[in-house]
Amino acid sequence: MLKLTTTCFQELNVCKYLGVIIDDKSIWKAHITLVKKQVSKVSGIICKFRHYIPFRSVKTVYYSIVYSHLRYAITSWGSSSFSTLNTLNIIHNKLLRIMTFSKFNSNVCILYKYTQILTIDRIFKLEISKLMYKIKFRLVPKQFTELFTKIEDIHSYHTRQRSSIEYAIPRTRLKIAQKSITYTGIGIWSSIDPTIRSIPNYHLFVTKLKHKHQEEQSYYH
Repeated sequence: MLKLTTTCFQELNVCKYLGVIIDDKSIWKAHITLVKKQVSKVSGIICKFRHYIPFRSVKTVYYSIVYSHLRYAITSWGSSSFSTLNTLNIIHNKLLRIMTFSKFNSNVCILYKYTQILTIDRIFKLEISKLMYKIKFRLVPKQFTELFTKIEDIHSYHTRQRSSIEYAIPRTRLKIAQKSITYTGIGIWSSIDPTIRSIPNYHLFVTKLKHKHQEEQSYYH
């Protein structure tokens, strides 16, 4: 219990704010559990009506309901541990099998290639990239841009690092800090082809990058 003047504040392990469940240890387990329930619920609905509508309509339902749940605040919870995210991956894979009338043990990699639906990890990278684009072109409040330091602001001479990395990676040994947007965002942004990073139109940038993720997903799988 925290007391400020005459007002007492109760300490909570978790709290819900704008639809996001925030926990005191920043492991996002409670919120991911919520997302799993939402995806599972929609999976049951799709399982029933998939027999009566074409696949393109099933995909429309996926992007209208499931995808919106997955991408919401994923820039925060998407950097959770593998074990925490894997439970959501399993449910997401199950949904793809339901959508495509596939067997429970079918190769899900082929299904991602066939449906052109992104894995949760790639949804996370796409959303982080969209945020980093807005930061680069100052399409967000300055409080966001001030979190990052450009390489060119540190030194003006040209280096190999400067040509590939636009922002200085903060030095930290804390695991929780390494999961923050100021750390993961720079790594993800630097991995994008410079020709795509420099596209002046935001919507074209998103289209090109999403298509790139779909191509890479198909290639690696």
